[in-house]
Amino acid sequence: MRIFLVRHGETAMNQAKAYYGAMDVPLNDNGWSQAKMLGECLQGVDFDGVYISSRLRAQQTASVIVPEGNLKWHVMEGLDEMNFGQWEGLNYHQVQEQYPKAWNAWCRDWLHAAPSGGETFSHFFKRVWDAFEEIMEQAKNARCENILICAHNGTLRVILAVMCGLGEEGTWHFNFEQDGYSLVEEQWEHFTVRKMNCKDKVGLESWNIQKKH
Repeated sequence: MRIFLVRHGETAMNQAKAYYGAMDVPLNDNGWSQAKMLGECLQGVDFDGVYISSRLRAQQTASVIVPEGNLKWHVMEGLDEMNFGQWEGLNYHQVQEQYPKAWNAWCRDWLHAAPSGGETFSHFFKRVWDAFEEIMEQAKNARCENILICAHNGTLRVILAVMCGLGEEGTWHFNFEQDGYSLVEEQWEHFTVRKMNCKDKVGLESWNIQKKH
């Protein structure tokens, strides 16, 4: 099975360098352009499974790659980005100024301390891991060959860390760009990263994943 990992396109919150996970913001113009570029790169892939976060930005991105009418989407809240609570929409400096105690606690113990009114990273990691296990079970039962997971940077970091057998700290080794796709091959429950943040379709032809005519 081939697993394509795609981060949603850019939003106004990305431009503002703000913390946001639960906020349901749309793509901006650049985000739509990024999604269209990814759609062109992946237009030849014969997807037979599509798994998307419940957030608008991820669904808008996926709509360009695999329109919902072409294949049923599996929308999963477990793939949502980490919830930053009252920090949502604030940048680094604003959080420090408005929530100094919670910020310092989070810096000391990012795994177990939560943003004010938000989600701990430990809970977020387990939530995404559970969602990924559900995806793999569904995809294998359906005998999928090429699946798309369209979600968020934090979510995809967790998924790749799980694939690589790493714990929570392993998530910081990866970063998913908003204008590229990553490709992981799964065989007998072993995962091999074939492409990371790729911005073209070079080499995809050799994987025999073109649409069947």
